[in-house]
Amino acid sequence: MNLTLVTTLCFLLFSFTTYFPLPFVSSSFPSSPTDADLIVKDIHGNPVVPSGRYFIWPEFLVSGGGFRLGETENSTCPFTVLQDYSNLGHGLPVKLTPQNQPSSDDPITRGLHLDIAFDYKPDCAESSKWLMVEAENEFPTPWLAIDGTGKNVHDGWFELTRYKRSGYLIFFCYKNDGCIYLSRKNDKNGMRLVYETDGDGDALGAVFVKDDDAARARISSVV
Repeated sequence: MNLTLVTTLCFLLFSFTTYFPLPFVSSSFPSSPTDADLIVKDIHGNPVVPSGRYFIWPEFLVSGGGFRLGETENSTCPFTVLQDYSNLGHGLPVKLTPQNQPSSDDPITRGLHLDIAFDYKPDCAESSKWLMVEAENEFPTPWLAIDGTGKNVHDGWFELTRYKRSGYLIFFCYKNDGCIYLSRKNDKNGMRLVYETDGDGDALGAVFVKDDDAARARISSVV
């Protein structure tokens, strides 16, 4: 066996058996989020589940309080979903239900198609389910309301994605189109939550607070 062949065989043996550090071998293959990374969590790190009731607050409580219902335009029923101006307002708790697994209590994950509804319904409303509605010459962009307004309703669902340090963006997704995050614009009765179309709204980084954990959350260093 000549020297060249011996050298080649030794090199191949070295290549197949030598361990290379992980950063070396993975530099060309970006990692994907694990299942645990995709789980939506409340501000104390617990998974958000369909059976739970949660307040939705702005991240770090830096701009306003929780979500509630209010009257807008000429309505005599509190159909419109608003954010309280005061960061002391807890708002109303909501439930998040996956559209394709309504009977399961598996943790909510990012990108899941969701229905969101308040755990309270005014007598004048048909349901407390969140809807994206619009009406010509009433408000310049679609806004969030509950069922019964009589406005034009967009067909779609909600999704969550990570935002900044510990919050989530809430997206509304058209059934046959793309998704755009919820933002907020000042309304005389509170900060109206809108499906932003012109890019000048204030993106809402939201956190989830278990309904029986609001007092502890208020003094938590997380928010």
